[in-house]
Amino acid sequence: MRQVLALAFFATTLAASLAANVNPAVAAQPPTGQASELETYIGAYELDGGAVARIMLRGNELVAEVSGALPARLKATTKGAFEAQSVTPYTVVFAEARDQLRIVTATSSQAGRRITAPVALLGRYTGTYPLSDTLAMVLTLESGRLIAQATGASRHPLFPESSTRFFVQDSASTDVAHLEFGADPDGRAFVVFRQMGGAQKVYRK
Repeated sequence: MRQVLALAFFATTLAASLAANVNPAVAAQPPTGQASELETYIGAYELDGGAVARIMLRGNELVAEVSGALPARLKATTKGAFEAQSVTPYTVVFAEARDQLRIVTATSSQAGRRITAPVALLGRYTGTYPLSDTLAMVLTLESGRLIAQATGASRHPLFPESSTRFFVQDSASTDVAHLEFGADPDGRAFVVFRQMGGAQKVYRK
């Protein structure tokens, strides 16, 4: 079974290197081609009715996961518009500002807005979370976004799905992990790290 997005995800290298067993130095290199522009679309978008569409980056292409359905590759058609390669085809059209999208099928159209979290709240999550006696995850706030970096590992942006729940992705696949923040009665912050399959760990500052 592939080992993906567990403690070692933050502790040693990219999740891609865990999944593919490749050289960490190679895995850490940024993707080429249009990836830098495509990265601006990554995030979670709340659709009409409360469903969530998660937009991820796999290599040099976008992938959409809508309401828990299987991830679908997005093929660019025009600027800001993509066709989903799925059993039931649909089109994803992004607003120029990248903060909104619309998912269009043969019979329906749903608008969605990128989910964000208040910067003041994000600041409460920053700090150092020990992972073991020798490893720690450091969360910093940069340009309004949380960035996670573990001892000796690469940096990973966190994308909000609510004010307390975030996802982090493996850009070499569609593997996703979730981090959910909270606080003990005494105010001490903690994060619950959930990997695919349901396994989870709790770390405290």
